[in-house]
Amino acid sequence: MLGCELYQMISERLPMRPGARLSVQNGSSPLSLRLTLKQQGMPAGSATLSCVYLPVNLLAAWKYLEGEKVDDEEFVLHGLTHIAGVESRDCDEILELPNSLQHLTLSNSFDDSLTRVNFPRGLLQLNFGECFNQSLNGVVLPKGLQVLSFGDSFNTRLDGVTLPRSLQTLTFGHSFNQSLVDVDLPKGLQVLSFGRSFNKRLDGVTLPRSLQTLTFGHSFNQSLVDVDLPKGLHVLSFGDSFNKRLDGVTLPRSLQTLTFGYHFNQSLDGVTLPRGLQELSLGSSYNKSLQGVTLPRNLHSLTVGNNFKKSLDGVTLPRGLKSLTLGRLCDTGLQFKQSLVSQTLPASLQDLALGSGFNQSLDRVKLPATLQNLTLGESFNRSLNGTILPASLQCLTFSNDFNQSLDRLTLPASLRSLAFGCNFNKSLAGTTLPASVQNLTFGHCFNQRLDSATLPASLQNLTFGHCFNQSLDRVTLPAALKHLTFGDIFNQSLDGTTLPASLQTLTFGYDFNQSLDGTTLPASLQRLTFGYDFNQSLDGTTLPASLQTLTFGADFNKSLDDTMLPASLQNLTFGDGFNRSLIWATLPASLQTLTFGYDFNQSLDGTTLPASLQRLTFDHNFDQSLYGVNLGLEEFCCRGLLVRSSR
Repeated sequence: MLGCELYQMISERLPMRPGARLSVQNGSSPLSLRLTLKQQGMPAGSATLSCVYLPVNLLAAWKYLEGEKVDDEEFVLHGLTHIAGVESRDCDEILELPNSLQHLTLSNSFDDSLTRVNFPRGLLQLNFGECFNQSLNGVVLPKGLQVLSFGDSFNTRLDGVTLPRSLQTLTFGHSFNQSLVDVDLPKGLQVLSFGRSFNKRLDGVTLPRSLQTLTFGHSFNQSLVDVDLPKGLHVLSFGDSFNKRLDGVTLPRSLQTLTFGYHFNQSLDGVTLPRGLQELSLGSSYNKSLQGVTLPRNLHSLTVGNNFKKSLDGVTLPRGLKSLTLGRLCDTGLQFKQSLVSQTLPASLQDLALGSGFNQSLDRVKLPATLQNLTLGESFNRSLNGTILPASLQCLTFSNDFNQSLDRLTLPASLRSLAFGCNFNKSLAGTTLPASVQNLTFGHCFNQRLDSATLPASLQNLTFGHCFNQSLDRVTLPAALKHLTFGDIFNQSLDGTTLPASLQTLTFGYDFNQSLDGTTLPASLQRLTFGYDFNQSLDGTTLPASLQTLTFGADFNKSLDDTMLPASLQNLTFGDGFNRSLIWATLPASLQTLTFGYDFNQSLDGTTLPASLQRLTFDHNFDQSLYGVNLGLEEFCCRGLLVRSSR
């Protein structure tokens, strides 16, 4: 008997441990897989062996999947839980996949037959890439498979294919347009999603009773009159082309969410909407009166598209309605423009969104006392000085066109979030922002000085848009500020800026390329992100001891030989332009994730990688040998091929 045969027998009898491979010892020596037991000095009758679980050698597994020769290749994949990016040329290497494997994702180029592949019993998820279009007839899918996803090219019949009973989610890509009449869908299926091209009748298709979510893609436009929708269905979504009447269609009582796409414009008069329906979304083309429609009492959310031009006068909105969206927020063409002056909004309403065409005054509109979120769409550019905003309002969002002064506006004391759209560019010098505001977001055009503005003491998140490029030297940033984000154009020195001691996240945009040598970064900072242009040395910069994540943009290509990276650093990401040797760099002992960009192609010989490192990623340009590099990883990815073991 060969050592590999004995190893196989032992591994089948011992419990699998994801993230670990089995090592069999013959005395003080490992069992040789290629030699007979006799050649290894084992007696014919019996022998005493010891077994131990060791961490998976991810580098060896990756090399094997790349087609390279490795030791013990028969079992080199054992212990892996995730494999992603397997290409057609690697097909021979996946004929015997390890029983530990739980997730398998094939690359976009993979298009080989799988009839010879022995899928592991423990495989839970199988994802196909864009090019796969092979028949699954004769392919034995694992009995425990829960998720099966096809890519955009797949358009092969499933008649005769045995889908596992355990399957819970089935997703088709863009091209699939085959009948399911003779397909046996698993009784336990919960989620079924079709792609863009599917447009087959479902008459005669047995949809599983367990189905909870049914999603159709762009092209589907078939009648559902004779379709038996499962009684347990919770979510039903149609794509843009669907425009069939629902008269005679029995919608399940269990239905909670019903979504129509762009072209749907059929009257709902005579349609029995389920009593338990909570969310109803009508697409952009919908322009039928709702006056004769009985909206369910339990309806929480109602959305109508931009083409809706019917008055809501006389429409009985459910008393429990919490969210009302009139028109899409960012769209073109026909748009909802109706006044709400004579409309009685439900007293229970919490969220009100007015779409891209709405530009009516709100001065005489009675907004419910329960309103928490108000979103004004793309065209809205009216003064709110005469508008009574409810004391309950927590979030106020403006969209593209709004550019009105807030100087005389009384914002509710309860307001927590204030967001401006693209065009807003007014000074806040005379504006009183409520002390309760925690989140403040500026849009694309805002580029006003904040020297004279009073930012709320409670502010935790401050986000600037694309055009902001003002100095913050004389600006008092709130002591409570935790997250500060700059837009693409910002390129001001922060040497004279006092960053709050509470700051946890600092994010720079595309253009920022200032030295931080004279900047005092707060001791509380946990995440620091640089944009595309940043290419300054950090040798003289004091990075906070609390820093956990450091991310560089595409242009950064400075040596780290004399840079003091904090001992607390856990995640380090380089952009596409970085291609420096790390031999003399000191990587923190706490580092868990190290990611390199496209250009990196330096040898790691002599580089000390931390023992704590769990995830290492190289891009497509890396072709250096990693022989001799100590890697005790949980995840390794190079040139799009990923292997992972979860310990």
